[in-house]
Amino acid sequence: MDLQKIEPKLLYISIIDEYYINGFNRVKAVRAVKGQDHNYNSALSLFNRAYNHDTTAGYIEQKRAHLKRVTKIENENILRELINWAYSDIGDYLTLTPAEIKELPSEIRRCIQSFVYKTKKYINRFDEEVTEETLTLKLIDKTKAFEMINKHVDFYLAHNKSKPAAINIKYLTVETLNALLIAADTPLNNVEPESIDKP
Repeated sequence: MDLQKIEPKLLYISIIDEYYINGFNRVKAVRAVKGQDHNYNSALSLFNRAYNHDTTAGYIEQKRAHLKRVTKIENENILRELINWAYSDIGDYLTLTPAEIKELPSEIRRCIQSFVYKTKKYINRFDEEVTEETLTLKLIDKTKAFEMINKHVDFYLAHNKSKPAAINIKYLTVETLNALLIAADTPLNNVEPESIDKP
């Protein structure tokens, strides 16, 4: 058996195993296999080589399938959660106390990105003790949620396929530029080749 051919595959699989064990930290995965003294950039480079190598594609797919089975995450569940985030309503949280927020249904609580509750006690000018409560609540970014929904259901796919490829006019000849402008019903007259490169 040719050890030169089998060694990289075993190394790559070991790195991928570590990646799935350690909570998806790429550099940490490489250092666990190759040693802690492996520098950050070379560790990242080696991980990318391992993860994108032809011989590991099937193994990574098996790992993903196993994770899906274990976590019971399906496309429908992901989409349902993203829709829940996108259509969350701040009105559901107004005037609620921290205790009431804890009692909300889990699908509504999961829309909360951050939650800070502070109390401040002081004596007012009437010599009365006042307790001031501040609750700062931030919901998950709706724009990001909509972008993720679009990507998840491939809304962008058809749009991107219909887009014409970008043309860099810097590389076009004067004749081509004139032809394009004539096609757009805006003829460009007397263009000198030298003026194309000028700012």
